[in-house]
Amino acid sequence: SISGGKLVDWEKAGAAYADFLNGMNKSVELPDKYTFDVTQEIEIIDYDNKRNYIKLHYAKNEPVIAMENMDNEQTKSIVVMDMSKDAMILYTTDKNGSKKGQIVPSVTQWSKALGNSVQKESTYENYEIVKTGKTKKIAGYQSAEYKGKSKEEQITMYISTNFPIDAQKSMQNYMANLAPPSYNENMSKAIDNGVMMEFENVRLDEKGEKTTWITKKVAIKTFDIINQDYGFYKDK
Repeated sequence: SISGGKLVDWEKAGAAYADFLNGMNKSVELPDKYTFDVTQEIEIIDYDNKRNYIKLHYAKNEPVIAMENMDNEQTKSIVVMDMSKDAMILYTTDKNGSKKGQIVPSVTQWSKALGNSVQKESTYENYEIVKTGKTKKIAGYQSAEYKGKSKEEQITMYISTNFPIDAQKSMQNYMANLAPPSYNENMSKAIDNGVMMEFENVRLDEKGEKTTWITKKVAIKTFDIINQDYGFYKDK
């Protein structure tokens, strides 16, 4: 029971929640499939030295990007951001091969509301980003070094402008709506359009903890997500 000791019909509550999710699925008309042409495989090491692995999938001809989580052995999960439909689509496949999909519509408005409720501004306004003139090859792609520093931390990143896909072009307007104004102002002025290949953030305190984000491989290979395979639009 909840709220005043009243009994809850959990079966009805569950059905109502399922209807709510189903209604969100019906609010956006998805294409038959999403096609991705380039995959960026990334290793992330957090401040606690824990390693995580993700894949970013890019499309040549559509403003979509997908992130695939590689760490859960029981469930395969992919999140697709469809900028043209302002929607986030969640795809899961369990260890038995059962597939499910869920759409989150109007993701820009959701993200803006969440950001405004948490904080008005970001510490990115304290960064001074400079291009150092140094370059190195990462996963086969020449990348330019940038450095930035605030009172709390120091960052180093490498951006490649000869990546097989101009991902920045498809996401630029979308990120302008989501990121804090100071982030867009500083980053757009300081950094060339391209894809981030490597990132390091070091905290400027006594511990000096750091986190890294490193591209391990870039694969030019097409794969599809077939939407009808994931059980969208199921009526009760």
